[in-house]
Amino acid sequence: MANTPLDVQLLIIEWIYRLSQSMYVDYATLRACALVCRAWTSTAQCLLFRRLVSPYPVFDDHTISLILRILRTLRARPHLSAHVRSVAISLMSTVPDHSAYNISVAVALLELCPHVQGIYVQDYLNYNSIPPELEARLRAIPLQPTFLQVIGEHSFVSVLRQIWPSLRVLDLTDASGSCLEGAADGTAPPISMPGALQALSLDTRNMAWLLAPNNDRAALRHLALRYTSWPDVSWDQQPYALDILHGIHTLSLQGSPPPHVLEHLAHLESLVFDCLPQGRTALPQSLRHVGYHPWNSPWEKTLSTGFAVAALRALANLQLVTVTRCMSAVQMTRFEELSRDRGVEFVIYQDRHYFPTLQDVDWI
Repeated sequence: MANTPLDVQLLIIEWIYRLSQSMYVDYATLRACALVCRAWTSTAQCLLFRRLVSPYPVFDDHTISLILRILRTLRARPHLSAHVRSVAISLMSTVPDHSAYNISVAVALLELCPHVQGIYVQDYLNYNSIPPELEARLRAIPLQPTFLQVIGEHSFVSVLRQIWPSLRVLDLTDASGSCLEGAADGTAPPISMPGALQALSLDTRNMAWLLAPNNDRAALRHLALRYTSWPDVSWDQQPYALDILHGIHTLSLQGSPPPHVLEHLAHLESLVFDCLPQGRTALPQSLRHVGYHPWNSPWEKTLSTGFAVAALRALANLQLVTVTRCMSAVQMTRFEELSRDRGVEFVIYQDRHYFPTLQDVDWI
């Protein structure tokens, strides 16, 4: 590396982060780079602290020990906190079998990182209302995050939305669904959607939140739906549903594109799905990007691409086709041939997690 220009060396360090940012950042290599020489330290540290604890963390001994070390480091070297863009925390009163971790640790982490853009919250407190002392501490932190993902209970989503009005992306996908399905009296906990919300990710079984009459959906343009059971989602019979669909520009869904929903997506520009349609399908003519991003399923690799390819051939404005390597060679060839014949860009991702989304506030 002695004869390699410094800017090229720093670019290589950056690509260590880029190549691992989709799931679990390669912290080990970045730590090693930070110790090589002073010329590398600043760039490596910037990337080391960009994401504090990976999304979907397991709060085990290793993770808790890491969080405590991070806290000590940021307190000793507060300039490093300027690099932090996303944080994963747990708001449980205590993590089982780990007395060293509590709410104070989670809040302290947020207090030390004023430039955080994305917050992953795991395991809400099992209370009917947020404790006043916790709400007061959170309100006192001058944060302006744009992305919030909630994993677990959803009791305090409305409160956090009020504390952080800057939120533009809300992900409720990974909830257990217990709160959403209603309390003992059959009522669902109210969650007010901020008027500035641009993107929403949730399970279709929790569609009632999206369709609640008190929610402001004027800015909503990006929708991701999981655990899709389309027969259970009667869009035509839901108030406001068609207005929502008319405004959506990008749609990511688990399952095949449902014809009775697609016909209402008049302004859809990007569509991503993970299961090939096995019947005649008409896609919105406004589409410029179509992505087939399957899971690595042996069954999915046996499905025919015929109906999907035919639907793509009929798109007059198609500019980009994206796929992942979690598909058979035959399926890959069919989509590649289609793209070549249509003269559109064809991009292959390692898996579905490598495709960038609005949630990826810590990507570079």
